[in-house]
Amino acid sequence: MDKLKILIPGYARKGAFGRYKATSMAVLVESEGKNVLIDPGLYPRDLKAALQRENLRIEDIDIVTFTHSHTDHARNCKLFAKNKVIDFFSLYKQIPENLVIPGTQIQVIYTPGHVPKHISFLATTAEGKYAIAGDVFWWEDSETQETDTASLLAHVDPLAKDEALLKKSRQKLLSIADYSIPGHGKTFQAPR
Repeated sequence: MDKLKILIPGYARKGAFGRYKATSMAVLVESEGKNVLIDPGLYPRDLKAALQRENLRIEDIDIVTFTHSHTDHARNCKLFAKNKVIDFFSLYKQIPENLVIPGTQIQVIYTPGHVPKHISFLATTAEGKYAIAGDVFWWEDSETQETDTASLLAHVDPLAKDEALLKKSRQKLLSIADYSIPGHGKTFQAPR
C-alpha cells in the first residue's frame, strides 16, 4: 500500500491583469520504499519548509515528477538532481496504458484537456485510491468547490485547451479513483 501526504496545499488567486498567483498541490507518496514527489510546485522556500516538517531533505526524495509543465506545478523540479526527475512527456509521445512510475506501484494516467500533455497519477492507500489529478480539476480560491458529478464535469476551466477532452479525462478519473487531489483546491471524495 502507498502512503500519501499533501506537503503544500494548492491555491490559485487571480491577480493584476488577469494573471494568477498560484502554486500546485505538492504531494508526497511513499511507494515500495521510495519517496515520490508529484507536482513540487513553484516556490523553493515553501517546498523546503514542507519537507523539513516531514523530517525530509531534498536529498531524501527518490523520484520527482509532474502532471504537466506549467510553472506552478513543475518549477521546483530544478531543485533536484536531474537523474531523480522523470519527465514522462520527453520519454513518450503518448502515455501508454498500464504505465507506472518505475520501482513503484503508482499508476500514470494520460488525462489531456487542460493541456494536451497532461497526466495524472493513481496511488492506492489503505483509505482507497487517490488520483493526483493536477489541473484536470482545479478551482480559483474565490470559487465554491462543488463536487457532485454534474458540477465536476461542467466546471469551466478558463485555461483549458480542449474542453471535450478535459471532460473525458474527468470522467476517467471519477470512474477509477475514490478521492481526487486537485491541482488547486481541496481533496474531494468521488461522487458515487
